[in-house]
Amino acid sequence: MSDEPTAAPRPIVALMQPSFLPWVGYFALMDSVDEFILLDDFQFVRQSFQQRNRLFQPGEARVDWVTVPVVHPGSEARQRLVDVQLADFPRFRKRFSTTLQQSYARCAGAKRGLQVVEAALATPPKHLAELNGMLIKAVASALGITTPIRLSSELPSEGRRSERVASLLRNAGARSYYAARGAAAYMREDGVFPLADIATYFQHYVPQPYPQRHVTTFTPYLSALDVLMQTGEPSEALAFIRAGALPFDPFSRVAATVEQAAEEPTES
Repeated sequence: MSDEPTAAPRPIVALMQPSFLPWVGYFALMDSVDEFILLDDFQFVRQSFQQRNRLFQPGEARVDWVTVPVVHPGSEARQRLVDVQLADFPRFRKRFSTTLQQSYARCAGAKRGLQVVEAALATPPKHLAELNGMLIKAVASALGITTPIRLSSELPSEGRRSERVASLLRNAGARSYYAARGAAAYMREDGVFPLADIATYFQHYVPQPYPQRHVTTFTPYLSALDVLMQTGEPSEALAFIRAGALPFDPFSRVAATVEQAAEEPTES
């Protein structure tokens, strides 16, 4: 487990939506907490990181999206991730496996990484949230991250957005909340945080270069599967992931920055 802020009360909990093969910062956040909750019954956003991510593709130095095909409802009704059905999963599984084989064949961790993915996808998932959760757990296990993972659908909660996050944290017994930095804006807007009974900190993560066979200049912000495939040993991949983890920032510091940005005039 990586370094945490001095005197952050434990247990420390993080909550994140189950993205499709998320980036290295996602796993660094998981690695830094006592419990990680996947928000599997939160709202689905089409063509977001819930459904796709970037990896190297067949051909030198070409990065593109890998997108999970899903069944679109007949209306624009709001869907939870657990309600999003997969479209022709066997075909997607076969194409994704072929893409990984062709893209990463010469990489040090190609065989191991492909085995991780294929083992995770051996059992057809019921919906998008389950697919993403299966892959997240498989990659975390391969990296040696042992943080317990729970699902929001298994915990009682109430309210919307920040209120529901606060409810989940309390029902999980959290005393500190490690949040992704991107959550600061909506947390400020909702006015629920900071909480009197749970300390809130924001992740500060800067991805560090690791060897990528495809390029001479490092390409950051790819799926964490890239570092697992590129490096020889999972422990080496985890070391690169941990190298980007900087001390977490307290809520007050990040909130002040967000508030200042919101008050700055914009050009018309």
